[in-house]
Amino acid sequence: MVAWAMKKFATRCRAAAAVASEMAPSLAWPNAGAEPESLGHRNVVNALLDALSHQPGGLVAASLLTPRCQQPWCSIKASLINQESFMKNAISWFEIPSAQLDQAQAFYETVLACKMRREPMGPSEGAVFPYEGEGVGGAIISEPTAPMPSAGGTLIYLDASPSLDAVLARVTAAGGHIAMPRQALPPGMGFIAHITDLDGNRVGLHALA
Repeated sequence: MVAWAMKKFATRCRAAAAVASEMAPSLAWPNAGAEPESLGHRNVVNALLDALSHQPGGLVAASLLTPRCQQPWCSIKASLINQESFMKNAISWFEIPSAQLDQAQAFYETVLACKMRREPMGPSEGAVFPYEGEGVGGAIISEPTAPMPSAGGTLIYLDASPSLDAVLARVTAAGGHIAMPRQALPPGMGFIAHITDLDGNRVGLHALA
């Protein structure tokens, strides 16, 4: 896509250069037959705009340049929808399976002191964890598409900010278990712990304090 755009841009600049060279043959113009890679787009644009503005009928001649050719030189970048968002996080969505969605939602709302929202997810229903903007989100998911709850397999970490200890203090009272107590990560990376929820899923918690 980028190569095509550059070729199209170069072709238009060559055409404008050819018109301008007829109007001002005494000026040294880039080779109109040059390949796009060797044309020197920056020189074409700058020379055309400078020379044409000083020639008789310069305003008319300058209007022959496309709007893109009249702009200052800049690199052409691929335009992809939310291109950066695909590079910010290692995951884009997560799901915690549950055979008892109402109870599971109440458990996580109590432990994390948050409010979750219900959303239809195909033939299943989910309770979505709160998240902001383009941050990574996730949900508790019910049957029929939810896998079997398990204490093994992939382990995800939920945000326990602002205090991991405060979250852990609510786990047992809400019906869960602490599977791994608070552990310190390298300096500046915070602390983690593991819990087991009402369905038996082993889930990680992380906070900076």
